[in-house]
Amino acid sequence: MEGEVLKEAKAYEEWTWNYGKAPSFDLTLEGNSPGEFLKWICRRKKGRIQEAAINTDCIFTEDFHPLTEDLVGTPLTAKDIEEVLQKSLTNPDIIRDLRSLVREKL
Repeated sequence: MEGEVLKEAKAYEEWTWNYGKAPSFDLTLEGNSPGEFLKWICRRKKGRIQEAAINTDCIFTEDFHPLTEDLVGTPLTAKDIEEVLQKSLTNPDIIRDLRSLVREKL
């Protein structure tokens, strides 16, 4: 009996339960780094990002459109999102700031 309870409890700790089977929700990640504000809004369903938008007052120029498109279908995990950041963006400072925001908030 105890083994079954532990097995059941373990299942509720995993990503597939917490995000994959949880109801759809919107997630807003906000952060400040020196001289800039970042706000990232994700619409999530069945553990995967369905829609994303990024707002910033960053003085660096970066086209976030490829990132928001590439995030669609990505699992809502820091590791998967970081891979998309690296692939979709060119500015290392913005990549660093968004990676830091994801690691802190997820």
